[in-house]
Amino acid sequence: MERKTAIGQEFIKILKADKNIPANMKVKMLNKIIYSGQVALNKFILTNFPEQIDQAKEFELNCSKIAAIIYPTN
Repeated sequence: MERKTAIGQEFIKILKADKNIPANMKVKMLNKIIYSGQVALNKFILTNFPEQIDQAKEFELNCSKIAAIIYPTN
């Protein structure tokens, strides 16, 4: 959103309408980052995503399989 990319502009529009960003749009954004073609960036840790089961399903359907989930403790 800060860089004012096309998808960032869509996010701003949705948030200004006081709506939640749909899972498919979040996955669309992540897909562009994950498959950017930068060889050195081939592993990712996603924090606070997915937060809901629909986000996890959308991510695995349209981006990549989730390899692991880490539950940190104090």
